[in-house]
Amino acid sequence: MSVVELEDVTFSYTEVPVLEGVDLSIEEGEFLGLVGPNGSGKSTLLRIALGLESPDSGTAELFGEPAEAFDDGHRIGYVAQGTTSLDQSIPVTVSEAVTMGRFPHAGYGRLDADDRDAVEDAMETVGVSDLASRKLDELSGGQRQRVFIARALACEADLLALDEPTVGVDAESRDAFYDLLAELNDRGIAIVLIEHDIGTVTEYATTVACINQRVHYHGDPEGFAESDALADAYGAGQRVLEHDHSAHDHGGDQ
Repeated sequence: MSVVELEDVTFSYTEVPVLEGVDLSIEEGEFLGLVGPNGSGKSTLLRIALGLESPDSGTAELFGEPAEAFDDGHRIGYVAQGTTSLDQSIPVTVSEAVTMGRFPHAGYGRLDADDRDAVEDAMETVGVSDLASRKLDELSGGQRQRVFIARALACEADLLALDEPTVGVDAESRDAFYDLLAELNDRGIAIVLIEHDIGTVTEYATTVACINQRVHYHGDPEGFAESDALADAYGAGQRVLEHDHSAHDHGGDQ
């Protein structure tokens, strides 16, 4: 069963369509890198896929159900655009923030031992256990980013949806973050990533979708590097940067 299935999706904020005739599927265990120029409809497409926006026409399904009606929220971990760089002035600790990921399971009542174990496991997985008592506003962008992922893991998500999660994060933390995503994907978690760095996408993602109002390419990174999709979506003169994949299990050199 597909995790996400979009068929002939069209969406407009004004008279000019942001998305037009979009067909896109995301399978279980897939790591999809979603690329396209600014204003190409990437964030809108992701919000439609998650049931947060309604298409003007066409259909959007999430885990086999209409996306708008999907109410099994614990299966989805969503990090929206700008989340990492926001002023985190809410006075909560890392542990409290990650614990919020258990609310879809436990409601707002008392957490049991399984809930507490899930929170501890999630913090350990992303490497923030030593920050458990720190306040969010005391953390770096890279550390906050890991906390948001831990919150998604605590709710035992089957799908991570990340909209430009590394904005404002230093290069070293960014590389470590993408290594973490690759590890989570190897465990079977489906990932949808919107990222401007096309070289990073082709290095880590198992599939690439290139959009600008419509889908110009959807397939493996090798085919994307050899296709005309980049020029079609971004304009002439664009190319995919070379990356060494030797440290990853997601394909050969690009």
